[in-house]
Amino acid sequence: MKFSRCLRGVTAALAGWLLVAPADAHDLWLVPATCAVTADGALPFQLQLGTSGLPEEIRAMEPDRVKRFELLGGAARPLPPAIDRIPLPPTGDGVVVLDRTTAHADLTPEKFTHYLEEERHADALARRKAQGAEATPGREDYTRHLKLLVGASGDAFGRIAGQDYEIVLLDDPRTLHAGDPLRARVLLHGKPIGGVRVQAFGGLPPYGELAPEGAIAAAEGRTNAQGMVSLPMPSNGPVLLRSVHLAPCTDCSTADWRSWWAAFTFCVGG
Repeated sequence: MKFSRCLRGVTAALAGWLLVAPADAHDLWLVPATCAVTADGALPFQLQLGTSGLPEEIRAMEPDRVKRFELLGGAARPLPPAIDRIPLPPTGDGVVVLDRTTAHADLTPEKFTHYLEEERHADALARRKAQGAEATPGREDYTRHLKLLVGASGDAFGRIAGQDYEIVLLDDPRTLHAGDPLRARVLLHGKPIGGVRVQAFGGLPPYGELAPEGAIAAAEGRTNAQGMVSLPMPSNGPVLLRSVHLAPCTDCSTADWRSWWAAFTFCVGG
């Protein structure tokens, strides 16, 4: 990517955590129009595609790619893919869940190696080297699992949605501020998974724009054996938490690898 970014000012205690992480892999995430509760009880949102918290384009919902789209606020409420405003639940607190259907990617050996390096998939790199497969294309099936926290307060932040790959918050980010630690757990098929990389990106562009007002700031870590990770929040306002898990695919007819992409967007500081 041809982006050069500097860290925005942070305390020295966070300097070791904060970084700018270049990547060629593209994330997909839900973006709220505002961190405030809207007067009419509906929240405009967008679906954005980009890298390292920096969007490159605003994407359409593509109804044929939607496997699950619903609002969890009390009871689960299915949402039509054509909407562009989330109807907030009566309590004003909820989590939007979007799961997409399985997609396939064929990458050249060079691009696949670069992707593995950027995503820090050391095990996959070692496996390809041991198998002498470094010069073979990367054939991958993948799914995306998105969440968006809406509302000003409540306990929806920690709700488990039952996604195949899911980030679950253990703290309410709306009560935190930039620099405060936030704990999260990552689940694969409902079970905690250790050793997966989790990144948090802050300083995101304003709603509807592709260019940030300042620099994108980030923090990252890896989950422990219980699937837990704690990250300092890189900024106030909208923050993107993301993680990718990659594994050899034993039951794929046209792929050698299977990956799961999770993205959870929320507002820090209300």
